[in-house]
Amino acid sequence: PNGWPAQYQTEAAFQKQVEEAAHVFGWMASHSHLPFFDTAGWPDLALVHPVKKLFMVRELKVVTKAGRVPSPSPVQWRWLNALNAAGVNVGVWTWPMDWERLVEELQA
Repeated sequence: PNGWPAQYQTEAAFQKQVEEAAHVFGWMASHSHLPFFDTAGWPDLALVHPVKKLFMVRELKVVTKAGRVPSPSPVQWRWLNALNAAGVNVGVWTWPMDWERLVEELQA
């Protein structure tokens, strides 16, 4: 993104950037919170690369206006740990400090 390091932005704006970057590198991205299922804590994005046959989930965070770096909540960690135990590639991407790593992971 332009203006690195970036100013504050919302998580929704960060998610849109991640989805656009994922698409550029051939990933399909899904952000789905279905109200009729108990999805509290489910990671923000599920990403699938159909050609490379890869699947990963990512929790997204943004540094607050006050400069605080947020951490996943206990229920989010429960999902991340359970998915990791099941062999799923899981992680947390935080804006702005993880942008370069995020792009590297999408290119891999």
